[in-house]
Amino acid sequence: MQTHLESPAPRRKPPTAGPGDPLWSEIEAFLCRNTLVPAPHRLGPQTRLCRDLRLRPRELEDLMERYFGYFRVRRGDYDREYLARARAWPWRRARRSPEITADMLLRAARRGCWSDSEPSSAQALSASPAQQ
Repeated sequence: MQTHLESPAPRRKPPTAGPGDPLWSEIEAFLCRNTLVPAPHRLGPQTRLCRDLRLRPRELEDLMERYFGYFRVRRGDYDREYLARARAWPWRRARRSPEITADMLLRAARRGCWSDSEPSSAQALSASPAQQ
C-alpha cells in the first residue's frame, strides 16, 4: 500500500512570445530600433522581415549582421547566401527558403545558435533555464 501519491513532474511548456517574455521584449525593441515598422503593422512573432517590414535584401543582411552581434547568436546553418537562395530565377524553378520571421529570431536567441529547422517538442521541453 502506498503511503502517498506522487504526482508526475509538470511538463515545461516552451516559452511563448508575449508581453511577459523579457527576451521577446528585447527582440521587439531591437527590431524597432533597427527598422521602420510600417504604420498599420503591429510587431508579433509571425512578422516576416521582408514582406511585413518591407526590408530589401541588403537591409535584411545588415539587420542580421547586427542581430548576430547584439544577441551573440552563432550563425549555425545561416549563411550569407540565404537571400540568394530565397530568390527564384525566372527561367527555372528554385525551392525558396522560408522567409525569416520574428519568431525565428526569438528561437535562435533562446538557443544561442541559428537553425532553419524547427526544434522538436522534446528539445524545446528539455531546454535548461540557463539557455533561455
